Amino acid sequence: MSKLSPKVVVRDALRWVGEHPRAALHSVGGLGRLRIGLPLDVLRYLVQSLWQGKQAPTDVRIEASPPGLRFEGSLRLAGTTLRVSAIASVDDVQIEAASARLTLRIGALEVRVLEGKDTPLGSLLRSGYVDLRKPASLLGYLPRKPAALLEADQDRFVIDLWKLPQLARAAGARRVTLVLAQVLGVAAIQTEQDRVDVHLRLQPKGIGAAIAHARSAR
Repeated sequence: MSKLSPKVVVRDALRWVGEHPRAALHSVGGLGRLRIGLPLDVLRYLVQSLWQGKQAPTDVRIEASPPGLRFEGSLRLAGTTLRVSAIASVDDVQIEAASARLTLRIGALEVRVLEGKDTPLGSLLRSGYVDLRKPASLLGYLPRKPAALLEADQDRFVIDLWKLPQLARAAGARRVTLVLAQVLGVAAIQTEQDRVDVHLRLQPKGIGAAIAHARSAR
């Protein structure tokens, strides 16, 4: 993964706000109702900026498919070029000091073989033998399991966000997130139009823990 420069992020963010003032206002307009609207342009920007390298997907498209997100992209796997699309929805988010667990459901998975139809993987996919209703079965074809992936079964995946390389190095952002997570929990994450709505819930009992975390971070 590439590393984002804070100056570049701020510059691009200000440019986006100038070009999309109404969307920017909507993003913060729901705070009084404990809702944050995240424009999909933000996700597209992060994917384009961070997900780079030989094994990174190309021609990535991200669209809302309520209540989830539809991802589509091309990638190279086991000598085979694939065009993959799927709908991801969030089941649960649990943020703690030791882990930040994001539970996803992957559905409507479609895989087309673009190059390498005669490779073992290409032949297997074209045969129809692989049950795409169980995306976890495809992990067996990866050279190694991603470190951030904690569990994978059928269509359910559990990811530890703290183990993602970029977040693992962002100690400051991690401390702030931990403090906020004591007071605000994530009730649901859903898509609507061209944004992701994060619905929050107050956790008054966590105020003491939040203060303790803030003091320990000084």
